[in-house]
Amino acid sequence: MSTRELLAEAARLFNDKLYFECHDYLEDAWQGARGDERAFLQGLIHVSVGMYHVAAANHQGAVNLLSRGVEALGRFTPSREGLDVEALVSKASICRDKSSRMLAGDAIEWAVEDVPRMEFVVA
Repeated sequence: MSTRELLAEAARLFNDKLYFECHDYLEDAWQGARGDERAFLQGLIHVSVGMYHVAAANHQGAVNLLSRGVEALGRFTPSREGLDVEALVSKASICRDKSSRMLAGDAIEWAVEDVPRMEFVVA
């Protein structure tokens, strides 16, 4: 399976908000990956699990995992293998920041636009 096919299936799971399933799917590929590919997949895994925590209202888990994912994916912007990494990092950062504010006791309004998606750039 090509990396593009792997990412297409991961995007389908992620965009359907099946974050833990996306994590499991990517983890299988991550275990056999090396170098930049491994770091890239690990960043996607962190964002997936971070969003799982957002959905479960585990704000500390969300902040921890989204921070790690944003940091890991930052070096792969603007895109990798056709995936719009820049947009994913931007939206994951919004969710991280809102989760952090919720930890501090702030009342936060969530919007549909806040939710990151794995999208592919048009060539």
